[in-house]
Amino acid sequence: MKRGTLIKSFALMVLCVFLFTKTLEKQNSVTAARLEIPALRSELRAINEENTRLQYTVDAFENPETLLELLRQQEYSHLKHPFISQVVCLKEGALEIDGPQPVDKAGSQSWFKPPLVIGAHQ
Repeated sequence: MKRGTLIKSFALMVLCVFLFTKTLEKQNSVTAARLEIPALRSELRAINEENTRLQYTVDAFENPETLLELLRQQEYSHLKHPFISQVVCLKEGALEIDGPQPVDKAGSQSWFKPPLVIGAHQ
């Protein structure tokens, strides 16, 4: 009888030690995560401040007065407003062209592929 009780108490102690180590590991991981929170919070604050600064810069650059002032400068003097016939409107998510298609000499409409140039000098 004493031997069975000894085995049961030993198994119970092993189980208690196992559960104690698992609980301790869990608490250590929670503490490590809590220690990372202030550093992440300050990094997030710095990123938000940088985003605010960049948004202010973009808004200041896109201001119509700034754009008109840039147009008066020598390096941007070659830029002109496009004619209506040069503007190509695309539907969102599609590559179809809105507007009239050019007609070839035979009277049928040909597939029109205008040159699409973005940010380049022609």
